Amino acid sequence: MRSVKLLLVALFACLILPCYGIVRLPQLVADGMVLQRDAKVKIWGWADASEKITVNFQHKTYRTVTDESGSWKIALQPMKAGGRILWKSPVIIVLLSGTF
Repeated sequence: MRSVKLLLVALFACLILPCYGIVRLPQLVADGMVLQRDAKVKIWGWADASEKITVNFQHKTYRTVTDESGSWKIALQPMKAGGRILWKSPVIIVLLSGTF
C-alpha cells in the first residue's frame, strides 16, 4: 500500500514539475528556523533567470524577479517578538514562483 502511495506522489510530481519553475532555498531557510525580531529579515534563493517570486508572510506579500544569474532576495519587514509556541500560533512562509 505504501508503494502505491509513493508511486502516485511521484506521478503527480512528474505532472506538475514541468509546469512550474523550481525555487531553491539555502539550507538556513527551513522548517524550525528562528527569525530575528525588530530587524529586517532577508530571505533569498535561486530560480530560473527572470522568474517572478512571491513570498507571503504574516498577511503581507513581497514580490521580486530573479536576476540574470537566477538569484533573488526579499527583505521582510521588522517583526515584534512572537510565539515560540508554534502549535498555538504557527508562522508560515508561503513561497510561489511564476506569474503574479
